[in-house]
Amino acid sequence: MNGALEQLSFLRRTAAGPAILTVQDMKLGARTSTIHINLCQPSEKKAKKGELEIKVAGYITVSPSTAEVGISSNTGWDLQPAAQPGTGPNGSVNLAALGQTGRDGKWVLLQPPYPKFRRATLQLELYGPDPALGKPKVIDQWSRFRPGGDREARWTNEAVAFLVDMFPMALGGLDQMASASTPSQELAEKTARFWYPTVTLNIDFKKRLPAQGAEWLYSRIHTKVVRDGRTDLNVVILDEQGDVVALSTQVGLVLSASRNLGQRQTKI
Repeated sequence: MNGALEQLSFLRRTAAGPAILTVQDMKLGARTSTIHINLCQPSEKKAKKGELEIKVAGYITVSPSTAEVGISSNTGWDLQPAAQPGTGPNGSVNLAALGQTGRDGKWVLLQPPYPKFRRATLQLELYGPDPALGKPKVIDQWSRFRPGGDREARWTNEAVAFLVDMFPMALGGLDQMASASTPSQELAEKTARFWYPTVTLNIDFKKRLPAQGAEWLYSRIHTKVVRDGRTDLNVVILDEQGDVVALSTQVGLVLSASRNLGQRQTKI
C-alpha cells in the first residue's frame, strides 16, 4: 500500500503486553479502502477486571500504489523558521558526522528527560539543536530507530507511525510550562510530574520509504495552545532529501504522572 491515512482515538490507557486487534471492512474500493480497527486489552476496573475492553479505536484508509494517479505539484512549502545549521552543504546537517561524533554544527546528541517513565524514548537515538542555545519556538530533531538497542535497525513505513508520537524534547518544554503554573513545586525534579496521554491522533502518510528503510528521519514539532489541561501537537516528518514523509496532528491532555504509574493487567 502506498498512500495511507490513520485516524485514531485513544479511549483508555493501554499497557505494555499482548493485545487483541479486531478489523472490520468499511469500504473496499479500487482507489481507496477503509477499515475500522479496535485494540482491546483487559479492563482495569474492579467490576470488569479481566474483561476485554476497547482501548484504541480508529479508521485506516489505504490506497494501492497502482491506484496512486493524478497530478503532483511543488507547492514551494519549506520549513519556517529554518532549522539550525550544520556543517554540510548550504547549512545542512552532516548526518555522518553527527552519528559518529554526537555533534555537527549546532546539533548534538540529546538525552530525553525521564526515560524510565517515558520508556518509549529508549527505542530511538535522538539529535537536536544544542540546548545551550536556549528555548526554541519549535522542536527540531533528527533520529535513528533503535528498537531494543538494535543499531542496524532502519525506519520503515510502519515505524513512521511510532516516530510521529516521539517528541520527548517537546514534552520537556511542556513540563516547564506545566511546572510554571504550579510554582509550589520544584522545577528540577528527578521524576516526571506530568503525563501527556494522547486523545486523538491523525496521520497522513505522504511518501513511502525505500524497501531497505531509512537510517535518518527529521521531525519538526510545534504546539500552538496549551489551555485547561489540553494541548495540541503538530508533527512534520522529512527524509534526508527534504521530502515530506508524513504529517501528523494530535490532541493530548496534561495530567499528573501519578495517574500513569499504577499496575496494569496485561494477561489475556
